[in-house]
Amino acid sequence: MLSFLGVNMRVNPSIFDPIVGYEDVKALFLKALRMHGDGLPVHFLMVGEPSSAKTSFLLCLSKLRDSYYLLGSRTTKAGLTSLLFERKPKILLIDESLIGVSY
Repeated sequence: MLSFLGVNMRVNPSIFDPIVGYEDVKALFLKALRMHGDGLPVHFLMVGEPSSAKTSFLLCLSKLRDSYYLLGSRTTKAGLTSLLFERKPKILLIDESLIGVSY
């Protein structure tokens, strides 16, 4: 169990089971989430070839409590600001698009 700003987050190591392969990336995410649980900010910029599971990782992370997934291509500055102040997500996941992914 992780704690962030007094809020406990349960992160099951099997959260990434729907993704085949990418064991090094899975381990990196889990390590970062442990640091996040210690109160340290964590930021990721995922860059890679098409079909390299970037969106799949974000969708798996969106299952975490107090997380919010959105599409950058469909988000306005005002909408993002409103989201940050009203919902106050602990984990914000921004993807470029959701083309060709079914979850």
